[in-house]
Amino acid sequence: MKKILTIAIMLMAVVAAGAQTDFRHISLDEAAKAAKAENKLIFIDVYTSWCGPCKMMANQTFPQKKVGDFMNKTFVCVKFDAEKEDGPEVAKLYGVKAYPTFIIATSDKKEINRVLGYYEADKWIEKMLQVSQPENSPERLRERYAKGERTPEVVKGMAFIIDDDVRYMYQSNERDSLVNLRDNIVNTYFESLDDNAKLNARNSFIFQYYADDINSRQFEFMVANRSKFAAEQKHVVDSVIGEVYDTMVKDYLGMKIKYDATKYEALKKAIADGGFNAAGKYDVAYQFIETYAKGDLDKYLAFCQKNFKKLAADQVTPFIENFAGRYKEATDAQRDKASKYLRSLLPELPIRPIYICAGEISKLEKE
Repeated sequence: MKKILTIAIMLMAVVAAGAQTDFRHISLDEAAKAAKAENKLIFIDVYTSWCGPCKMMANQTFPQKKVGDFMNKTFVCVKFDAEKEDGPEVAKLYGVKAYPTFIIATSDKKEINRVLGYYEADKWIEKMLQVSQPENSPERLRERYAKGERTPEVVKGMAFIIDDDVRYMYQSNERDSLVNLRDNIVNTYFESLDDNAKLNARNSFIFQYYADDINSRQFEFMVANRSKFAAEQKHVVDSVIGEVYDTMVKDYLGMKIKYDATKYEALKKAIADGGFNAAGKYDVAYQFIETYAKGDLDKYLAFCQKNFKKLAADQVTPFIENFAGRYKEATDAQRDKASKYLRSLLPELPIRPIYICAGEISKLEKE
């Protein structure tokens, strides 16, 4: 029996290893030889032990089966700590100055492309499909775009390049300028397409990554033509629509959006008509929003005290955020009651909402 269990455990370990990205414990020179023999590219992960995004990629993205399947089929994968063993030499060779940096190289170690930072699984695979082709290097994509090429691959590539730049842009005005440039590229391309082209799978990136504004033409088209998307795209479209609606409800819940009865009711109707309020997912949140909208802070606070525990777990943080902002026009007595109420929540909150709650208490008690 023990022998059977041992074999089963070993088999499980083999399956688990095969399901995730296989980083080989070999040198860069050995990776180059393996890549040549296997007709693959080299994928080089340059990381540090203290880097947060590095850990997120290692713990959340690379272990996923769909990521592992793609990476193992396409690359010989190796990783180097930039501060240990061969890592400093590899980092110097490729001029790595930020972490994580991911290098795509040929079997003779010549860099084709690089990617920086953390990505969720789906966008990571999209990104790797793009950057693993020499024609999709940033230099070539900019050249192709400048010459007037407007294929889905070029437009998506340009948008992704700007997204990467935005990640490491710390000046808000520069970030805004880049975001506006990206949106202009995507929006102009979208408007140039007829309806059939918009539904084409090659253009699904528009809806997957650049349709999260409920007032955008992309979002409007997505909702109006939801049933016309191919089956493999529809789950992505439904997910994006659901996420946008979810964000809107949470923004109303936290009063990040000024209450407008007409727009709010239109949102509720769209959510209901689209089947996104299954099992009354938003019913309690609606009650919070509508109680506050009536303008009686005393009744609102009493409602909060009675119904807080009915909120869904992912609605707690949005509810607490900007709580003090709802009391800007309140009396001192009302602010005091609101502060005491938030203090009463502290013992039962998870860590992140505790910090947010403490900040809101501080704002209430300073005013």
